[in-house]
Amino acid sequence: MNKKGGYIVICYNNEKEVITFIKDVLHNQKIDLDIFVVVNSSVNKDVFIGLNKTKFLFPEKNLGYLGALNYASEEINFQKYSFVCFSNTDLTFDSSQLLNNLYRKIDDTIALIGHRIITGKRNQNPLSLKRPSKIKVLSVYLFTFFPIIYFLRRKLINFINFNSSPPTYKDYDCYALHGSFLMFSVKHIHKFNFIHHQLLFGEEIYIAEQCSKLKIRSVWSDTDLIYHNENSTTSLLGFKNKLRYIRQANKYILNKYY
Repeated sequence: MNKKGGYIVICYNNEKEVITFIKDVLHNQKIDLDIFVVVNSSVNKDVFIGLNKTKFLFPEKNLGYLGALNYASEEINFQKYSFVCFSNTDLTFDSSQLLNNLYRKIDDTIALIGHRIITGKRNQNPLSLKRPSKIKVLSVYLFTFFPIIYFLRRKLINFINFNSSPPTYKDYDCYALHGSFLMFSVKHIHKFNFIHHQLLFGEEIYIAEQCSKLKIRSVWSDTDLIYHNENSTTSLLGFKNKLRYIRQANKYILNKYY
């Protein structure tokens, strides 16, 4: 099979960040890529002129995170690729071989895979090694009604999860990968339903539950590093709107899976 990847990103009022990510990160990867940008906002298309091997998809409305991936899946023939990546654009990679190294780990049993993702000095991957309890999901839902408590809770969790240790260079099966970067195997990507009814948040659980049901693997590869400038785009929502979307997502998860 031709080792060529499809790489999908979203543009939502962050044209400069998208352009920088494509030019400085994706164009420096030592692997053949077709890049697709799903434009979830009104933009001046001229700003994208000159981006090599990049195609732009214009759904004419904001489809949200997984909604954009679903739209792309209807417009792109994924089977022409060896793998398909879907990620934020607020990322940098520590190696020009990162996608190559990750792709080589995919076997017939692996549906999706992701690297260690560092924000500050905290590792975000995996989002969850095991399926979260109903009490945990419910607590997140309830805390969103109390912004100050939610904020302090996140600060405490970030402090507890502080992790500046070096990579273990091992691979681990997990329940859910962090949604800021996902590499899908083309052998399994067609099995997923990306029609997600939430505009933002909760996509990791939505995908993880499908992996569990289909009995296919989600793997965290603790090798190369991805650096995540978290909240560079979601901060545009404002804290209260962000909490509202998180509340909606967790209510959906509770109703659908618990």
